[in-house]
Amino acid sequence: MKKLSLTFYVLLWGFATPFNSNAQNFTCDTHERTEEILAQNPERRLLIEQLEREAQQYTEANYGERGGGDVRIIPTVIHVVHDYGSENLSKPAILAALDAVNDELRAQN
Repeated sequence: MKKLSLTFYVLLWGFATPFNSNAQNFTCDTHERTEEILAQNPERRLLIEQLEREAQQYTEANYGERGGGDVRIIPTVIHVVHDYGSENLSKPAILAALDAVNDELRAQN
């Protein structure tokens, strides 16, 4: 299990390092572009606002304090870049990797 966690950390660090070194030279216009799209399509804005409210309600209902408040819930998104081949990871494989990271961070390994 430690070997899997160490491999995951090394891969994560290896992928993140090149992007961090050039972060000052990159400007992202995602927010501005999203606002343009939503200004042209008000029903999408309403849908997004509804989804955000539902997500907030779900989070409040299901992720209260646990273990005396020591455990923090960090919403996580995993992007798997693949070409429909063997490099595609299954959902159980991704969840197992997240479980291994959680165990490592909680010192339960």
